[in-house]
Amino acid sequence: MKHREAGWPPPHGASPVAVPAGLHWDAVRVREPYGLEAVRRLGAACGAVIGDARGGVLYWLVRAGDEAEWGALPARAGVRLLGTGCWVTVPGAHRTRPPGPYWAVPYGGGRRLTDATLLHTALAHVLARGGGRGTGAARPGPDRTVDGIRAGTRAVGIGADGAGADGGGIVGSERRAQ
Repeated sequence: MKHREAGWPPPHGASPVAVPAGLHWDAVRVREPYGLEAVRRLGAACGAVIGDARGGVLYWLVRAGDEAEWGALPARAGVRLLGTGCWVTVPGAHRTRPPGPYWAVPYGGGRRLTDATLLHTALAHVLARGGGRGTGAARPGPDRTVDGIRAGTRAVGIGADGAGADGGGIVGSERRAQ
């Protein structure tokens, strides 16, 4: 199954909302250069993806509790599973470009959750061939797509600390519940 129904609607307002992971979905965080290649590799199997230009990362929504060996992927990709006890800042349903969190691949229209096994396989392939280093990864601007998937991501410089040079975005505010 490519996507499973999340049973959850994204926020309808213009402001982003902190949403607890682990309830309707878990989120998988990946550094943007690797993530963009994974979006391209997944094609139509890619579900909704949240972009964070400031943090230079993408977040996939996957079925809550999906067990994949995320820790087995190389650390350079910054892959992290955010489940129960974590919060993810989610953009409004119609926000498809920075600044702030945005839908790099919009939620809805058949694009909701990404199959965790397919995402893991795509990331493993990208990493095995040395992708995501900026040489072969197209960085789409706000009006372009990645292989027909609107990727709303604009090119930003990623600093040595991993933060976007432009200061936009706030999705990196995932936090653990106390």
